[in-house]
Amino acid sequence: MNLDDVIQILESRPGMITINRSLFEAELFINGFLFSRACDEILDKNEVRFQDEFSNWIRDKYDCNIQSSWGRIIMFYEGGEEVALKKFLKMYREFFGVI
Repeated sequence: MNLDDVIQILESRPGMITINRSLFEAELFINGFLFSRACDEILDKNEVRFQDEFSNWIRDKYDCNIQSSWGRIIMFYEGGEEVALKKFLKMYREFFGVI
């Protein structure tokens, strides 16, 4: 399982990862998942790119200088947790050029 698999589960069955379809809960899960893979030294190139570039890409998309996590930035601009989660999933695909 890699980050793309986690994202696929979030899209199709978000209740498997979050209790409340919450971006905050999803961000915590993703961060823990990536931390575990980094500790085991099995991050793939997309996971490394996500960790290295996604937060700055989000800041650029929203044209903001907030020094906060990507999840908090999306929630700040998008409002509710479930709406923010849907926006994150769309932006994740856009970031990797899948849209």
